[in-house]
Amino acid sequence: MTTEAIRGPVRFLTTASFVTTVGSGLYLAGSMLFFTRVVGGALVARISEPGERTRIRGHLRAVTKLGMGIGAAAAGVALQLDSAAGYTLLILANGLSFLAAAGPLLKIPSVAPVPRPPGARRWEAMRDRPYLALSLLCGVIGFQYDVVSLVLPLRLVSHTAAPRWWLSALLVVNTAVVVLFQARATRWVRGPLAASTALRGAGFLSLPGCTTLAFAAGVSAPVPTALLLVGVLLLSWGELGLAAGAFEISYVLAPEHSQGQYQGAFNLADGVVRAASPVVLTALCLQGGKLGWMVLGAALALCGLATRPLTHWALRTRTFSAPEEALPVG
Repeated sequence: MTTEAIRGPVRFLTTASFVTTVGSGLYLAGSMLFFTRVVGGALVARISEPGERTRIRGHLRAVTKLGMGIGAAAAGVALQLDSAAGYTLLILANGLSFLAAAGPLLKIPSVAPVPRPPGARRWEAMRDRPYLALSLLCGVIGFQYDVVSLVLPLRLVSHTAAPRWWLSALLVVNTAVVVLFQARATRWVRGPLAASTALRGAGFLSLPGCTTLAFAAGVSAPVPTALLLVGVLLLSWGELGLAAGAFEISYVLAPEHSQGQYQGAFNLADGVVRAASPVVLTALCLQGGKLGWMVLGAALALCGLATRPLTHWALRTRTFSAPEEALPVG
């Protein structure tokens, strides 16, 4: 057997092992993220009053976005330095951050599960069609998250005359909007109908936001910088309503004894839809041109419009009393 004949299988096995290892790591990371969302949502439901849950989730999301912004800035510094020491320090700091975050969690007291009432069905969340339909719609409207984080960088670099450094500024703007206003946005979302209104607004803002980003291509500077900024602001403002509405819907339409199960169903349905986001957004926004952007915005607006009748359907099918609409908090 020749040396080259041996190298072929060795290279193949090495490459296949590397791909499998990386894929397993990504799968594990995705599973941990899903688990964290489900458990975190259920924990908030268990240790807080019903009227406070969406507000608490809003604060948590603002802090999470701030942490992501700090992490992105640190990664940018490491990339700029482009040294083995810098990358190693970044990885070690990331690992230590997980340990630091785990510390406060140890102080959370154990909570007993809410007893299931007689006659309650098993897997009731997966049988709740209006709840699952709303979860799926939230996932579709959530494509706007990926417009900013996934498609916008490619759009700016390959289709506009805006300077590349403007991308960092736009991401800072998006982060700042969420950090400063996400908790405040939850004050106006008190009850299922208010939540559907917030979701509808998020869908509607997607249309002018995507349209503005569409027309940032093919024009000379400095026009695209202004259009990109306006588009990001519109989508960021819609993001506030989407998060607040989704939090409220996921809680108020779920029975108290099944909050964990319903949080799992909501995140599962949302995640299944969001998994298609990169493919859909690439086809519409990067290959479909301006028309693709406007089709995306119109589709998200229609999904937002559909949340109100679905919410009424969900309210008609509740076997418990959903919270009434309330005045804004704070």
